[in-house]
Amino acid sequence: MKKILVIEDLALVRKDICKTLSKEKYYVLEAKNGSMGLKIAKEEIPDLIVSNVNLPDITGFEILINLR
Repeated sequence: MKKILVIEDLALVRKDICKTLSKEKYYVLEAKNGSMGLKIAKEEIPDLIVSNVNLPDITGFEILINLR
């Protein structure tokens, strides 16, 4: 099963994305901010990360740079 990490600060948007992906049989991980997302990404090694670019603490671009 493919593992997808969703990083989104707006709870309603995050829940909608996760619900849709779960219905399609993906294993979904959630993060409510960039710091949490970066930590989860390093621990869980997801197959795909779906991230908001404009996060309040660490931007989506900074997450990308840190994971490279």
